[in-house]
Amino acid sequence: MTTDFRRHFEDHAGHYADRVAPLFAVTHRHIEAWAAGLPADTRVLDVACGDGRVAIAIAARGHEVIACDRSAPLVDRAARACVRTVHADAHALPLRDASVDAVVCNLGLQFFDHPVIALREMTRVVGKGNPILLTIPDKSVGKAVQSPVTAAELIGMAGLSVVAEHALREHVRVHDVTTLVAVWRVELGNRRELTEASDEELAELAEVLLDREDGGVGVPLGFRVYLCKAG
Repeated sequence: MTTDFRRHFEDHAGHYADRVAPLFAVTHRHIEAWAAGLPADTRVLDVACGDGRVAIAIAARGHEVIACDRSAPLVDRAARACVRTVHADAHALPLRDASVDAVVCNLGLQFFDHPVIALREMTRVVGKGNPILLTIPDKSVGKAVQSPVTAAELIGMAGLSVVAEHALREHVRVHDVTTLVAVWRVELGNRRELTEASDEELAELAEVLLDREDGGVGVPLGFRVYLCKAG
């Protein structure tokens, strides 16, 4: 069964922002450290910004940030956090060519219908030679999960070159069914069985595990970070 992620993030924006996004703090810390090394007053576009927590961290480093997401409820949350926002789809960014100095996309690529198109849009708006920082679940190429194409190959197909690559690891503990299912959905690139299961089937599995583990399930998380440069 294919999950409609657009509808999913529309319906569960509050839960994702409050309960799920904090579990991926290891990626947030990495991006914040990267932002600290950018030249002063860098103009950064945050694609698939979610509730804006990454954009806020980058802005705290003294940079101008534009945050965009196709989920209106999540964009509203980012706007309430005093981040400049744009309600837009990553496949058609409403920005001029070479209008930003850097792009970050944290755990968004795996949800895009056409990741190469989205990457090309990021390349267009950032301009030649400027950085694009991507984080994805380890081994995931998102909706192309059944495809042999790797994330690095997708990046190459978009005309980007990989400057650096890092692995991030985290272990979190989840205590409720809805959050556990959401974490699994973000992890979909790692687990084929999750991509083929309905939300109802995953909820049943989560309930069994939570009962067996006395109310808390440990989840090992793995992410890849790609620092890319527009060619």
